[in-house]
Amino acid sequence: MDDKLQLAIETNNKVAEAIAALQVLGYNKKEIEKVFANLDKNELSTEELIKKGLNLLGK
Repeated sequence: MDDKLQLAIETNNKVAEAIAALQVLGYNKKEIEKVFANLDKNELSTEELIKKGLNLLGK
């Protein structure tokens, strides 16, 4: 599999997991996606995405 394709799939999975976790905590999917639009999703782990999402959504 192409490395770029693999990275895109992994990034998409991380983002999907982070969005699902934040939704369980009561956040709206649209507001989560708005916050995630400004993050470098390739460089962050799922846990880091959740932490940064919580930080930005809590403001």
